[in-house]
Amino acid sequence: MKAIFISFQGDEEQHINKILSVLPEDVEIIRVAHEQEEPNILTFPGLTIHILERRVFRGDSEVSLTRLEFDILLYLARNAEQALSHEQIYSAVWHEDSCEDSR
Repeated sequence: MKAIFISFQGDEEQHINKILSVLPEDVEIIRVAHEQEEPNILTFPGLTIHILERRVFRGDSEVSLTRLEFDILLYLARNAEQALSHEQIYSAVWHEDSCEDSR
């Protein structure tokens, strides 16, 4: 058994699948997708987050945030489509496990 590592981006997957279809069945294929590069700016209705500059704007007005407030907002913004638990937020922002008794 041979292993082939394949890396692809975006719409390349359909072309790779066509190529792989001619390989023998005993070949193990390990796929690696490229991470999409994160944008420097996240925008929401009425809110703009400049990630690298660590600046937040509500409309045209800059919002003053502490480092921790910015980190929490950024984590929530990056995961806007998900319901997040207290533990997930705590772990991601503080980089450690939360203590249930400390709530």
